[in-house]
Amino acid sequence: VAGATTITFDLTGYGGVGSFHSYQSPGLTLETFGAVHSNGVITSTARLGQWSTGLGIQSNNDYSHLVDGDGPDEMVLFAFSQAVSLERVSFSYFDSADDAEIATYSFDGQTTTLTELKSNIDILTDQCSGSCNNRSNDYGFTDVASLDLGESLVFGVGSNHWSDQFKINSVTVRYQTPVSNTPPAVPLPAGIWLLLGGLGGLAAVSRFRRNQSA
Repeated sequence: VAGATTITFDLTGYGGVGSFHSYQSPGLTLETFGAVHSNGVITSTARLGQWSTGLGIQSNNDYSHLVDGDGPDEMVLFAFSQAVSLERVSFSYFDSADDAEIATYSFDGQTTTLTELKSNIDILTDQCSGSCNNRSNDYGFTDVASLDLGESLVFGVGSNHWSDQFKINSVTVRYQTPVSNTPPAVPLPAGIWLLLGGLGGLAAVSRFRRNQSA
């Protein structure tokens, strides 16, 4: 017998810029990655930064701390250890003109493929200094549950226009949890890493971290 649990992952911190960032909660693991996309289809990987105000991306000589479309469209990928429904995404460093794309991907253990893309998703004001002008204390959110994306192992949140820019400071998900003696969900394979595939998919290479530490 299973029940539903809702959990919010706080994505803020001081991890700096790297290949990925990991988060743990009882029964659920999240790994985040940076990418460049075209209408939701991943075209290359990118460096993912973690700061006190959330996650941002640096790609193709774009050294800003933001997920933006100034140059290539950037995206943060969220890979979970079991299927979840995405309920809410919270943002910082945004203004009233910014919006987001939210993508759903299927994952068969080897490749990740785009299955659905929602574009031009408004970021609603939660807390802003002045009129939301891309300041560090400008916070907003999107209630994703209303988009009816269903459950998935992998989601993406990104920019789709040159004027879009923001950081992502939390995600809230809902997932099924055991209420009996059923073992908890198995975490993601150690060091799962999403790499660009030849046909727009992403290959999962589970030995990445192990090789890095050898």
